Amino acid sequence: MAFATFTPFSGKRAVAFALIGLLTVSLALGLVYPRMTATQHLAGGRDGPVSMPWLFGEVSKGNRLTVEMPLNWLTPRRWHIVPDDRLVELHVNGQPVPLDGVRPGGLTDWRYGFDIDLSPWLHTGGNQLEFIVDNYGWSGSLSLDPLPGWRCLLLAAALLPWLLALAGAFRLRRWQTVLLGIGLVVLCFYWSATPWTWRNYDVKRLGETGHLGYVEYIATRLSLPLPNQGWEYYQPPLYYIGGALVWRWADWLGLSQPQALQAFALGFWLIFLVASTATLRLALRRSPSAQGVATAALVLWPAGIIHGLRLGNDPPLYAAAAVATWFMFRWWRGGRRRHLLGMAASIALALLCKSSALVLPAAALALIALRLLRHGGWRRTRRWIDAGAASAVMAVGLLLGLGRNLYYWWHGQMSNWLIGNIVNLDADLRVPNQFHYFLPLDIPVFLSTPWLDTRADATGRANFWNFLLRSALSGEFSFQGALHRFIALLWGVVLLWLLALLIMRAAALRWSTKVMWREAPWIVLSVLWLLSLLAARISYPFSCESDFRFILPVLLPFVIACGRGGKVTQGLLAVMALSSALFFVTL
Repeated sequence: MAFATFTPFSGKRAVAFALIGLLTVSLALGLVYPRMTATQHLAGGRDGPVSMPWLFGEVSKGNRLTVEMPLNWLTPRRWHIVPDDRLVELHVNGQPVPLDGVRPGGLTDWRYGFDIDLSPWLHTGGNQLEFIVDNYGWSGSLSLDPLPGWRCLLLAAALLPWLLALAGAFRLRRWQTVLLGIGLVVLCFYWSATPWTWRNYDVKRLGETGHLGYVEYIATRLSLPLPNQGWEYYQPPLYYIGGALVWRWADWLGLSQPQALQAFALGFWLIFLVASTATLRLALRRSPSAQGVATAALVLWPAGIIHGLRLGNDPPLYAAAAVATWFMFRWWRGGRRRHLLGMAASIALALLCKSSALVLPAAALALIALRLLRHGGWRRTRRWIDAGAASAVMAVGLLLGLGRNLYYWWHGQMSNWLIGNIVNLDADLRVPNQFHYFLPLDIPVFLSTPWLDTRADATGRANFWNFLLRSALSGEFSFQGALHRFIALLWGVVLLWLLALLIMRAAALRWSTKVMWREAPWIVLSVLWLLSLLAARISYPFSCESDFRFILPVLLPFVIACGRGGKVTQGLLAVMALSSALFFVTL
């Protein structure tokens, strides 16, 4: 009922396109990313099968990893290898591979590793790779990822049916779909240049289990883990159940499970983009040029591209939040029950994905209360029935999403029902909480430091607004190269300029009751998202509690405001979009 406003395309054709997308993505992954089986032979005598990336805990020399993998004619022959601590030897199909051509420091670069062309030694069919690794301290590891190069276009083409199904369901204009297609290509360029072990914070370390481990637990044991028995097990289960189905599907087809989960995340990110683009079309319907620039900025926003491929429950949260926002906007303008219930159902799904979604029911209830108070709405029985039904739907999502945590917290088996692993965060992430770290923005550091580091005060991590705004651009990550450093600095200038223009425009506006009522959804959502970030930082003074993962929901109201701001703000959005595309295509 809630989706009754969708076009007929959202019925059988949408399902058909989604199924075609599933098959084409599976085919593309099978062609580009080979399934690897690995066996370790440690210097200490422990042998046996292991999963990739390879992790071992012995400080020793001469540790050997044997990797078996089949290659087809389309599988890349160039590979990215990240050793920890040192790669000593590499043999492919029994032949030694010279390592003297590896860039200086690459054989010991545990952060970025090195690229190598294995074409002379690999062949179509079965191949065996053997690595000898020395480990000088802590845990040792080795990751191995193909560099697809132009094959990113194959991945983008594989996801195109899913994009078309979503664009048809949300009634996007053709030119909007084209912009989304361009964004998809840029995303796949980033995918092809970025091993899944990068920028995820989810490589399983010895004794810890992250998002991938949560998915694997459900996929292999067909049950939910206890929320207090793993690093991410306190999270609401919906994403992980879906991820387990993807895991089983990939296992059945012999695909790489992590790469399949990256495609799963990208599918959710496309929902976020399409639903947000549909909202842009409604909010900026009087200005096609503003729609175009705002859509391009939304689709190509740098932190969004980085985040669209990360493993975890953030992309599905964004997808549900974007759909909820679309329904919220439709309901606020039209007052139809189906839009209200659609909003409530989407919020319930968001609560089943992540506890950060608590902002959404708070915003929805605030807007419902405003409608009841407006023009004597509290006297109408129908409005109370609608409000009660929507509240009940959201309450079910809240109970199912956080009920387990509340139960274990109430019985003293969890120290925090909201963020179950907060007490185990590294002390190096703690930041000061004095007032002057919240106001004002540290402008010199913001403009001169392109990358944030959650553990380095020199990057401005202690200042709340500095961390929030800089991480909204490039996350908490750094990139190599002078061009990328320059573009990141440019992003800071553009964002600060945009914020200054928006503040001046807001101060100059005549905020009448009519204007406040019309813009109530954007005001309520933006204020509550920012207040939630501020509350999290004050309650849990860790740098990662105000990072880019939580600012992205504010992106939609931000680009709408910029789109309405005139030619200068629209031009700055265009600069942001074009520079972001250049940034990721040239990685």
